[in-house]
Amino acid sequence: MNKIYELSPYTGILKLQAGVILEDAERYCNKKGFVFPLDLGAKGSCQIGGNLGANAGGLHFLKYGSLHGNTVGLRAVLPSGRVLDTLHSHRKDNTGYDLKQLFIGAEGTLGIITDASVLCYPLPKSMSLCLLSVPSFKEVKEILIKTKRRFGERLSAFELMDDQSKELVRKHIPGNRDALNMEKSDFYVIIEIHHDGTQKEADDSLMAFMGTIEEHIKDGIFATDAGQTKEIWNLREKCADAFVQEGVVSFLLHTIDL
Repeated sequence: MNKIYELSPYTGILKLQAGVILEDAERYCNKKGFVFPLDLGAKGSCQIGGNLGANAGGLHFLKYGSLHGNTVGLRAVLPSGRVLDTLHSHRKDNTGYDLKQLFIGAEGTLGIITDASVLCYPLPKSMSLCLLSVPSFKEVKEILIKTKRRFGERLSAFELMDDQSKELVRKHIPGNRDALNMEKSDFYVIIEIHHDGTQKEADDSLMAFMGTIEEHIKDGIFATDAGQTKEIWNLREKCADAFVQEGVVSFLLHTIDL
């Protein structure tokens, strides 16, 4: 159940089984020059079938949209034992009911997804990222508006954290201590852009933008290498783990008996 069938270089549609680990799907796509539309902090352990069943949103929802929009087809086994097979590679299919949509986000209540075909996107030539310290939620909204106007489809992520979340990550999760030596604030924003030009062009573009929003921020960190980029993303991706270790939230384990 963890086989990757193929990735069409013409359509960008990836066919794979539901047991494929998300990170494995990402790596496979990257080697082929594509980006898988979903990225999660749990990508090293979560599986495609579970992502579809939960309709996972991910860090790049702003750019690539939801799994509802990116799932081209799927195969699922119904409680009766019958197989629903809409596993194809045609993006345009306006014939009858779009039954696959019922299974995305249904948590396995209507059937078990076994295979899927997912639309992937061309791998950007370069990427740039920054972390901003923002004094109020009003300023966060102003930054979002200006970021979308400036970068349009090049904006790949705009993630928000409050100070309490950041401090819990620093308390419970190793790392992220030296890289985040920035002025304390109520909110923090991660901005990531994809660029079709050189890395220098991407960096210059984001750094120039940071200069235009100085009135809305208290401090900012520009990621200068892959290591710092990973540390900044870990701050956001490890929030859920930190909440659990602090005891402020708990996970509800549920099963669906067949």
